[in-house]
Amino acid sequence: HSFPTRRSSDLEPYRKKGGKYIFQVAKDLGRDEDKVIFLEEIHRRAAKKLEQGIKPMPGAVALIEELRGSGVALGVASQTFLEYTNIRLKSAGLRDYFDVVTGSDQVRFGKPHPGMLHRTADLMGVSYSKCSFIGDMDSDVVAGIKARMGSIKVSTEPFG
Repeated sequence: HSFPTRRSSDLEPYRKKGGKYIFQVAKDLGRDEDKVIFLEEIHRRAAKKLEQGIKPMPGAVALIEELRGSGVALGVASQTFLEYTNIRLKSAGLRDYFDVVTGSDQVRFGKPHPGMLHRTADLMGVSYSKCSFIGDMDSDVVAGIKARMGSIKVSTEPFG
């Protein structure tokens, strides 16, 4: 693939979106400007594809609505960058259900380190012992345990 070359100043809008985006990751890894531009184009195309629509797991919306209706605060702690996580949640029609969304680019270590879960709970103003974490990977369960939270694993195998 051939992508147009942009000057460094053309990249400023991407850099100022918040979080540690591909430009910074590539820069940290010592990549040259052309490779950074290429990575940002891949990032843009992936984000656009995510906007095309994602179906929630069967029963997910009903459960989320029941929890919200019961006054339960809800947050997301995702291994994905915050921008992608918000795009995916909006695409699935779920973003407005969550009080806080934390992406992997907002913490130093991803799951199973508990930092992401602690950050999410702290932003929600909820003590760790009052939280339950639901995830679909073994590392999610381990993160919940390390974070001193209830930890529940759901299977996504039949769904997708």
